[in-house]
Amino acid sequence: MTPYKFNDISVEDYYIVHLVHSENKDLLNVNTNHLKYSPGIKIDEKINFHELWSSLLSNEEKRHFIYGYWNKAIPQLNDSSNYLEERYM
Repeated sequence: MTPYKFNDISVEDYYIVHLVHSENKDLLNVNTNHLKYSPGIKIDEKINFHELWSSLLSNEEKRHFIYGYWNKAIPQLNDSSNYLEERYM
C-alpha cells in the first residue's frame, strides 16, 4: 500500500483508472468463457466486468479504483484538437 518506493520514486497516493467502451456488451458482462485463462476466478453466472474487478480488491484498494466508459469520457476532455474524438469515437 502507499506510501511506496520504486527505487528513488516515492508514491504517495494512486488511482487505478479502468475505461472500457460502454457499447462493448460482450466484454462488459463476464462469463465463464472469458475466464478460462484465469482459473483462480470463479463465478456462477454473468457478472459486470467492473463489479468483478472490484470484488477482487481489498477495501483499501477499492478506494483507489475508478472505472468508467472512455466513449463517454472523451467528450468531457475538451480536447481542442479533436484527436481523441476523431480517432476513438
